[in-house]
Amino acid sequence: MTTSRNDTSFMLGTSFLIEPVAQTSAQEVLLTEEAIALEDSLRALMRSAKGGTARGECSAVLSDPTMADCSETQLLGRTIGGLRGLGKGADPIDLERVTASLAQSHEKLERVDQGVTLMLKQQSAELLHLQKEHAAGLVSDQEYNTRVTAMQQTRAAVAEALTLSAAQAAKARKMFEQAQDNGQTGLSWYLASMTRIQSVAESAKARLNVTAG
Repeated sequence: MTTSRNDTSFMLGTSFLIEPVAQTSAQEVLLTEEAIALEDSLRALMRSAKGGTARGECSAVLSDPTMADCSETQLLGRTIGGLRGLGKGADPIDLERVTASLAQSHEKLERVDQGVTLMLKQQSAELLHLQKEHAAGLVSDQEYNTRVTAMQQTRAAVAEALTLSAAQAAKARKMFEQAQDNGQTGLSWYLASMTRIQSVAESAKARLNVTAG
């Protein structure tokens, strides 16, 4: 369990700490949660594009445990529907549902991108102050090392979430490209959106590669 504190728990520019060195800052916790939420939103987008339903609503494939919730009528309907679809192209993407999901992904992407910039700025200022306090003997080796390690771990966690988000965006783009190849129109904006999400996620991840300490 991590210990959170205010983003400005250090009295920058003074010769003392106003509270003990904490393991993780509030900004770091928030950014980690938002990065995970971004990846979750892209997974939700993929589900909505495929007409996915919530668990317990007879979704997924026959091997999925959720199929135990399906009635005989629902199972029969799925089977008949599948037989009717043989020889036909894939169903078109439900753009109305995707647009709503995509709007959420764009919003989360902006927060994460801005959050990375803010966190790096705060970590840089805090690290400089910590180094001065450590050199002056006001912060112990253990406190210093614990905080620096926490900074590095946060960067790694956010970077991993961004890697997954970029991969999801690339996967979604391929899905839209396939739908376009199958004759569905009006997908240019969605394709561009996936390209942008992947690019911004990869750029934000690259900025996190600077090692704290």
